[in-house]
Amino acid sequence: MLCLPRRLPVSFRPYPGEALSSWMARSARVYSLDLAGLLTSYRGFDSATIETLDASPDFQTLQLLSTLTGVDVPEIARCTLAGNHPAWLPRWTTWQHADWEITERRTLLPHRLSVNVCPTCLREDDREGREQYLRLRWFCAAMTLCDRHRVPLVARCSMATCLLSLRSRTSGTAHRLYCANCSTFLDGSGNGLSTPVSEAAARQQLNRFEQRLCAAISVGHLHPAPSDCLHRLRSEYFTIVVEDLIWALTRLTPSGNHRAIHFLETLQYPVPPGFRLPFDTPHWLSRTTVHVRRALLATVAMMLRPDQEAVVLRTDTFCSDAFERLQSLLTPSCRAAQDT
Repeated sequence: MLCLPRRLPVSFRPYPGEALSSWMARSARVYSLDLAGLLTSYRGFDSATIETLDASPDFQTLQLLSTLTGVDVPEIARCTLAGNHPAWLPRWTTWQHADWEITERRTLLPHRLSVNVCPTCLREDDREGREQYLRLRWFCAAMTLCDRHRVPLVARCSMATCLLSLRSRTSGTAHRLYCANCSTFLDGSGNGLSTPVSEAAARQQLNRFEQRLCAAISVGHLHPAPSDCLHRLRSEYFTIVVEDLIWALTRLTPSGNHRAIHFLETLQYPVPPGFRLPFDTPHWLSRTTVHVRRALLATVAMMLRPDQEAVVLRTDTFCSDAFERLQSLLTPSCRAAQDT
């Protein structure tokens, strides 16, 4: 095992809003290590600790990192969700998606964070002379579009273990984030990630909805105030309405082969293939892929916005009675649960 000194000779300062894993990965680059290599070499951090490092590490972990970097514990804590966005934990945080254990016939809910990134933000870091870094806001389950560039967030690591093999890698004159597990740069340069201009209006409406939802979750108020039927609801009721609609949209229909979202999905953000498994999880927004979350939130935004604005987020046959249509898709037991 590589022996590191008690205090790293070289350790960078975090960028504003940077995730703790990203900050540690940038420091690890100096020693030709990835994130896991640095932290397991120093007092034996295990994989479970590293995979949830950005969520709510315990005080002992924060103290060890303070000793390692020479940075005060409160500043380190601000690089975690618990220290910066505690209201997101655990229901509004992007955890690895639920899976079905065939042998034991039960739902698996891995306790590790899922990483989604904005490639445009990362490439912007390069242009402006910064090292690429992960933003904490990308771990919010209510955000599927970049709030800065209005482009879709993407999941880079096919194995959902990006944090274990996260590395800041020198490429030319830039320091780019890299997943050694799947040999992929997180910025996706050269992969044709641009979004058609025709979707700009749909992106604007979904981004506006997501920002209102994030504000309601984080700070307890909506900004700016929506001009629709929810404008008189307090923020906690706004989130409850959204969660209830997500619950209803993810119920299996009487056929058992489709969920309600398959009959109400928007044209711009359809449900990707594979979201038909007959198992459930308490909160699909935090336990599914970014593509499914985007489809769910776009459909809710379409249902709650006024017709003149929601028309850009539309179903195959956009209709004003979307709530009644959703109710008709539910099984009798789901309708009874929704009524209560």
